[in-house]
Amino acid sequence: MTKRKKKNKLWLFLLPLLLLLAIAYALIKPLYETRTAITLQPLTNSGPDITLPENGESAVTMQGYKTVLTSTNKAQLPTASTAKVITALMILNKYPLDLNQQGPMLTMTASDVEIYNSYVALDGSVNKVEIGEQISEYQALQAILLPSSCNMSDSAAIWAFGSLAAYNTYATSTLKQWNINNTVVGTDASGFSPSTTSSPSDLIKIGKLALNNPVLAQIFNQKSATIPVQGIIKNVNILLGKNGIIGIKTGNNDQDTGAYLFASKNNIQGTNQTATVVGAVMDEPSLIEAMSSSIPIINSAISNLRVIDYPATNQAVGYYSVPWSNSHYQILATQNYQQILWDKTTLQPVIKTKKINYLTKKGTVVGAISVNNHTQNLILNEKIPRPSLVWEIKNIFKF
Repeated sequence: MTKRKKKNKLWLFLLPLLLLLAIAYALIKPLYETRTAITLQPLTNSGPDITLPENGESAVTMQGYKTVLTSTNKAQLPTASTAKVITALMILNKYPLDLNQQGPMLTMTASDVEIYNSYVALDGSVNKVEIGEQISEYQALQAILLPSSCNMSDSAAIWAFGSLAAYNTYATSTLKQWNINNTVVGTDASGFSPSTTSSPSDLIKIGKLALNNPVLAQIFNQKSATIPVQGIIKNVNILLGKNGIIGIKTGNNDQDTGAYLFASKNNIQGTNQTATVVGAVMDEPSLIEAMSSSIPIINSAISNLRVIDYPATNQAVGYYSVPWSNSHYQILATQNYQQILWDKTTLQPVIKTKKINYLTKKGTVVGAISVNNHTQNLILNEKIPRPSLVWEIKNIFKF
């Protein structure tokens, strides 16, 4: 037999063997992994667009959000009786109360009667007191915040801190600790004196702190109460309960004829959640105008809430692809995550996916998505088909 014939015979033996080896290799080689593409884009919210009143100075925000919209905002304006919210916060900071606690008793003295008489002479808002009267801390706060008692503001501050000067020192220091830097505590604790000044944006900070105190939040929302000597007292906040308003405090004096620090709790349409608007109006021509201007501010603030599902259940966040198919195999979110946006912000989803292959079943968890610290699973929407044997053989050395 010639060498040529031997070589041909060898190839006839080797070719089937090589083909069998190629097929075996194609069958047992590593499963081809998919390529991943993320299609879910970051979501940008433009933020609120609100027209504030032309008169006076104002500001508005939403409880739980960072954005505070302000008007031209003069540096400082007399607070009038909105200062009483500061007084109440300071008293509770010194002598905290839990809900349904009356707290320690204040005993009214001749000095407290003198304070009462002095405010009567000045035509300030007052509640009557008598020497020897016993009134609880909680009742004193009701007198300060509901009928806006100037004399009880000073009497309670003196009870808590020893003197109005000591109150001033304590309140000034505490406000700085709370990063409320554009507010000056004046010579009294009532705001009757124009020496207590602030800005709408600072009043909003004060109002948000007060709303976070359950005792103050409860009192703000009371239409009336009963206290010793004076008897029934009524809340001067005549808008309470209208347009969702849950407080906080009115104010007017000769230097600031219309001030209103307000909060309004509203249902968010299409959700089971609520949102609380916190706003402040200062330097309006009258208290009625200040209070009236709060309504369009509230309505505008609520209308700027954006409710979206990001991601929504079964929303595609990306897909897998394979070189043997032109189809895309979607990666889906498993839950609906409702976002309520008000601030100017961009939601940046963090998406992590696993390496899979054609043996991975439909519905398998293939990764996770995180938005605003909320994490949920991602699943494969459709099973990836196995490559054909012909394709595998053709591409045997490409992978």
